[in-house]
Amino acid sequence: MDRQCSCYSTRTRKFEIDWKAHPAAVFESDDWGACEYVIGPEDDRRRLAIMGSFFGQDHHPTLETPEFLAGLHHTGPKPWLKLLREDSEKGEIARKLFDIKCYSQDWHLPEYDGMDVREQFAWVAAGVERFKRVFGFAPKAAINSDAYPETETVWALNGIETICLKVCRVEGKIVTYGEKKPWNMQHPDVPIGAYNTINDVVYLGRNVFFDGARRTTAGTATPLRAGP
Repeated sequence: MDRQCSCYSTRTRKFEIDWKAHPAAVFESDDWGACEYVIGPEDDRRRLAIMGSFFGQDHHPTLETPEFLAGLHHTGPKPWLKLLREDSEKGEIARKLFDIKCYSQDWHLPEYDGMDVREQFAWVAAGVERFKRVFGFAPKAAINSDAYPETETVWALNGIETICLKVCRVEGKIVTYGEKKPWNMQHPDVPIGAYNTINDVVYLGRNVFFDGARRTTAGTATPLRAGP
């Protein structure tokens, strides 16, 4: 099945922004809590204080918006249960991890693998409800490179308005497509701010990484197109 989707348009968008007159920077991450430089509540408060000290040309401060990530990030329940029953080295490792209540694996198990749209909807709806209980409000943004194109529709039906990581560049190279993640919903030709007219969502992308685990620096970043 061809899971690629082209139902977006850069000509029909919710917001028309003059990026040259009003340049914007979006700091987006699905791993703030696991960041090696944020090891406790005090570090996180310091990060928020630093980000909040900057103001845009519109005199508004930076805004932090938690995003919905996943139920089991990069660990799909169906392939995971299959792995637990598997007579293999990976299966044995998974069972040993299970014994110590560790469910994440050291390799990708696509989260929505094997789920039809109804199962995806139930899975996402449960995650959104957990999000609301923790933060007190519903998420408006979502990210998960394990998603299929139909997952975007499921997200939209659960109130998501912005989808991050639609395209990604590392050291100037597009890395969203190929054999590494043939299942994902990413697309190399979607510019930042593209609007999906069917799902009523806006796309964001990544073009530079600041985590210490990568060698990428701001100096090697290649800007993504911010419009037509």
